[in-house]
Amino acid sequence: ALFLHTTAARPTEAITLRPDNLDLDRCYGVSANKTKNGARREFWLTQEMADELKLLPPKKMHYGEGELRVFGWAHYTCAYGPWKETCRRAGLAYVTPYEAGRHSFATEGITRQERNPVMVAKTGNWKNVNTLLRNYAHPEKMSEFVENVYGRAGEKPQLKVVGKESD
Repeated sequence: ALFLHTTAARPTEAITLRPDNLDLDRCYGVSANKTKNGARREFWLTQEMADELKLLPPKKMHYGEGELRVFGWAHYTCAYGPWKETCRRAGLAYVTPYEAGRHSFATEGITRQERNPVMVAKTGNWKNVNTLLRNYAHPEKMSEFVENVYGRAGEKPQLKVVGKESD
C-alpha cells in the first residue's frame, strides 16, 4: 500500500517489480515491463519506502521456481483478497489497490499538498496533465475551501469585481 501510494504505481507495475529494477541507495527504480503507456516506468522512492524495501526479502514466484520479485504475488489479482481482508481488520473503508495508488497519489499531490500538477504528472507517470486533473485528483472539503478563499468567518466579505472599481 505504501509503495502504491507514494509512487502512483499501477498494481501490475508493483506486482511485476524485480529486485534488480531498484536502486534503493538512490531511492530509484524502473518498471520490470512496459507500462500501459507503452514505456518503462521510473519510480522515485521516499527514503521511508526505500528503507522498508531493504527489509523486505524478495520472493520467488510460481511455488519457488520462478523469477524473484519484490512483492509476494504472482499476479495482481492474487492480492485483492488479502488487501480487502486487511482493510476490514484495520477498520478502514475498502478502496481498491488502484485507488490507493494512482488516485491517492494525485489527490495528495494536487488537492492536499497543492503541488505543481506538471511535477505530480511527471513523477506519477501520467503523460498528460489534463488526464491527471480530470480523472485522478479528487476535490476535498469544498465548503471549507470556499469559506477560506472567498469568505470571512463572522464578517461580510467585501465584493470586488475584477475590471470595475468598487466602493
